Amino acid sequence: MATKHQIINYFTNPKNPKQKQYEALRAFFSEELSAKEVAKKYGYGLHRFYSITKAFRKEFETKSKEDLFFISSKKGRKYKDVEGKLKTLIVDCRKVSSDCFQRERTVLKF
Repeated sequence: MATKHQIINYFTNPKNPKQKQYEALRAFFSEELSAKEVAKKYGYGLHRFYSITKAFRKEFETKSKEDLFFISSKKGRKYKDVEGKLKTLIVDCRKVSSDCFQRERTVLKF
């Protein structure tokens, strides 16, 4: 079981680049730390951190404030071919050439 220190370390010393950017930007905007402090704390050069904040602001404005760091999984069932388009395509293929599957098997042998 993870210790409290390991969990704290996970958040304060992120290994994943996206998590590292998120934590640095959060510290800069939420905790109102200076850019110099944040850059030093998260291992960025000052100019690199300015570039990260500039890119973040641009993405934030253009992507209409959708989540830029966390991916939400889609809820519900996966798409089903309700209209039968795939089945129709397969039947049409079989009508055109009853040997298409035999040809495929032959090609796969080579």
